[in-house]
Amino acid sequence: GASAGTGGSGVGGASGSAGAGAAAGAAGTAGSGGQPGDPCAEILSEYAAAGVNCEDLGSQSVAANAIWGGGCSRYSSLVVQPVTVVADSDPAGKPTALIADTIEIQAGATLSLDGKGFAQGLGPGHGATFENTYGSGAGHGGKGLDRGTAPGGGTYGVAAWPVSAGSGGGIGVGDGGSGGGALLLCARQSITVDGLISVDGAGSGQGGGGAGGSLLLVSPRIQGAGSLSARGGLATWSVCGGAGASGGGGRIALRALDNLFTGTIDVSGPTLCYGTAGTGTSYSGPLP
Repeated sequence: GASAGTGGSGVGGASGSAGAGAAAGAAGTAGSGGQPGDPCAEILSEYAAAGVNCEDLGSQSVAANAIWGGGCSRYSSLVVQPVTVVADSDPAGKPTALIADTIEIQAGATLSLDGKGFAQGLGPGHGATFENTYGSGAGHGGKGLDRGTAPGGGTYGVAAWPVSAGSGGGIGVGDGGSGGGALLLCARQSITVDGLISVDGAGSGQGGGGAGGSLLLVSPRIQGAGSLSARGGLATWSVCGGAGASGGGGRIALRALDNLFTGTIDVSGPTLCYGTAGTGTSYSGPLP
């Protein structure tokens, strides 16, 4: 079937750490002589140590819209055709992980964890409430926008190895937006993205916008001309003065020996009413 398996809840994602993977990611080191071994082996070990089962789903070509669970799934090959796949995320645990020999997101395909991070008012960079009415924006890779005397949420996580979910916007009269989820793609041979992978924060009205989430791609070869997005959530209202404040951008990192990706990377914080929320981080570096 098209459904990815659901693993158990992991640990460590909320703090922005991923054990040895994060340490190697921050150091930006490659293997001996620059030649990769299995770039996914350490990731699989960390998920196993956290009690997350990475279910083996063989070869998959997804040809119909689908809703997937979170956790960790392994494939020999994974192809997402021009359909929309919405995946879940555990904001308090490890990123949703898709691990394969080859991963291809075809042109016209969408893989989305938009709004799958921390709920309103939650997370390390959550927004605050102003005058019991409006919410400030959440932060993650970029700072959330202030609303009146309520400060926007601060930044957290690791630019070179992003594994944290986005925080939720501040609670107003209306709900704050949820943060974007955290997604890790690791392929032993190649990742091709000609479609869209999105971990945007959710928008809001009088509450604050959610922060963008995390997207981490790890493979010897990353290629394609698609779009990678971890934007902050836009706070909108019929009257500008009645809106909350927008969320900051998230974090995107591409770790490869050959990074041939020519598409767009968007970690922006939206602009509306009270200014512009903070821009997140975009990192490109060698295999860990």
